[in-house]
Amino acid sequence: VGSSWADLDSVIGPISWAWPGWLPNGFLTMIVGEQETGKSILALHIVNCFLRGDPWPDGKPYGGETGTVVWAEAEASQAMNWDRAKRWGLPIDSILHPLADPLEDVQLNDKRHRTAIVALAHRTDVRMIVIDSLSGGHQEEEKSANGMIPTIKWLAELARDTGKPIILTHHLRKRSLFDSSDAVTLDRVRGSSGITQLARMVWAVDAPDPKKPDCRRLSVIKSNLAAKPEA
Repeated sequence: VGSSWADLDSVIGPISWAWPGWLPNGFLTMIVGEQETGKSILALHIVNCFLRGDPWPDGKPYGGETGTVVWAEAEASQAMNWDRAKRWGLPIDSILHPLADPLEDVQLNDKRHRTAIVALAHRTDVRMIVIDSLSGGHQEEEKSANGMIPTIKWLAELARDTGKPIILTHHLRKRSLFDSSDAVTLDRVRGSSGITQLARMVWAVDAPDPKKPDCRRLSVIKSNLAAKPEA
């Protein structure tokens, strides 16, 4: 029988934003960067906004409801991120890991792990989900679109079906002589181009000034939903 786009009126609403111009509700957003540029720290900062209502990184006030968040650890960094959360004074009982064993890393291709993530993501008190990171959370060949797209599509569908933001961190490939030093582009994202295909927002974290290696820049390098905000 099929359906028409008019049938979508009863199941979806207009696009809304948790962080205007940056983090949409109901879509997959990626954070990409080289190693040690602070992708996980940035993701934890975003988590902090949903937990305590702190301002967004650009200073805009947080306008939503606070609650719990899901942090799906896939890089064996539990101790490091737990230590950060404790030092920042975050309510660690409101940061949920999908699996019963808090030291078990999430594997996105594992049916049991997916079921656990879905169950938490649909809880009414959960405001957003972080997967840290794509590289640690799968065993597929990253250069294979056929291997990577099903996992990315599953995350995009989960964001759509829950209406909540999902953040997925991922790495950049090593810079070549042909890469511009001015800004990160989608071509620098490691692996198949299919990895960013279904993420409607992609953020890049980099250190643009070699004289200030500790100064980070956050920019939107892909947006299917709105004009890109100023970095």
